[in-house]
Amino acid sequence: MALERERPRLVRLCTSWLNDPAVAEDVVQETLLEAWRKIGNLRDPQAFQGWLFGIARNMSLRRLRRRGRDLPVIQEADGTADILSAFPSEFDFEVELDRADLARLLEQALALLPAETAAVLVQKYVEDASHSAIAGRLGISENVVAVRLHRGKLALRKVLAGELQTESAAFGLLTADDTWQETRIWCTDCGNRRLMGRLNDKEFVLRCPDCNDEPDSYHSQSGRGGSFDGNFSTFRPALKRFSQFMDELFQGGIRQGSVPCAKCGRSLPLQRTIAHYAPPSIRAKRGLHIYCYDCESGSYESLDGLVLNLPQGRAFFQAHPRLRALPQREIDHAGVAAIVVSFAGVPDNAAYDVILNRDSYETLAIHSSDE
Repeated sequence: MALERERPRLVRLCTSWLNDPAVAEDVVQETLLEAWRKIGNLRDPQAFQGWLFGIARNMSLRRLRRRGRDLPVIQEADGTADILSAFPSEFDFEVELDRADLARLLEQALALLPAETAAVLVQKYVEDASHSAIAGRLGISENVVAVRLHRGKLALRKVLAGELQTESAAFGLLTADDTWQETRIWCTDCGNRRLMGRLNDKEFVLRCPDCNDEPDSYHSQSGRGGSFDGNFSTFRPALKRFSQFMDELFQGGIRQGSVPCAKCGRSLPLQRTIAHYAPPSIRAKRGLHIYCYDCESGSYESLDGLVLNLPQGRAFFQAHPRLRALPQREIDHAGVAAIVVSFAGVPDNAAYDVILNRDSYETLAIHSSDE
């Protein structure tokens, strides 16, 4: 039986946490019994070991709490710690996980990252290659290697905290800042669900459980720092600042035709499409984007976001915190080909309509039922 085959490894694992082989044996027995009861709930067989280790961790924590102690391995890691070194220092991968278990998890995560990002991470952290060796193999400078490693670790952390959150939590890879929590903010696309959010010193992210079910699909997302920075401890003020930032960014781009890169200052042409790196369902929408190929960074905005981030849109959203986006439609506005982008209040049906030039996305008219 698969569960029984895991017993020796679970005993070693729980012993390292509990420092008592006899108690560890009891906890493992409880773990296997609990797993046997709930194995029908396991949807992904590939996640079996991570799921089982998660039960063992919870059982160990429960036992230590009864003894009035804390479980060191479950304490939150320093939020600035490298995701690949967030395990307890005394945790012996070779013994406890045979290293293959961790490798499988990282392999799943790396498969979700861009190939060039994964290649650098693998050579550095799996093959233990130096920066100069990696640079020589890939034909890039050591500075580019360092930049890719930094961005790759951030991207890997997002994957582990997103698509692979359950498995990552079982290995103790996540801190409190990595986990999603339900906010009091309603999704402005469907109006049916409250947004899930993450807010820490590195990023601000919101997503709808229904509308953003694709990898890397978000309602709102920004790294902290630069123009989008502030002492935000709750989601609503962060969303307000984010909306202001996006409005200034893209309305300035519409007026001038370009936007300066936030990192290198290079003038970036405003593209009247959704970014190539956006999830497939979002790329099908009308929108705008900028992208700096030197810094490998950019930003994009759908027309729904563009009009809701206008000062009038922010005021309407504040007055009607539960909205839903309506289908866009093309019209002729005073002889100009135009698009109408609309939102309706839920359940009061308050109306907010913005007419945009179909080609430039310049705002032509704004109508609100509040006026």
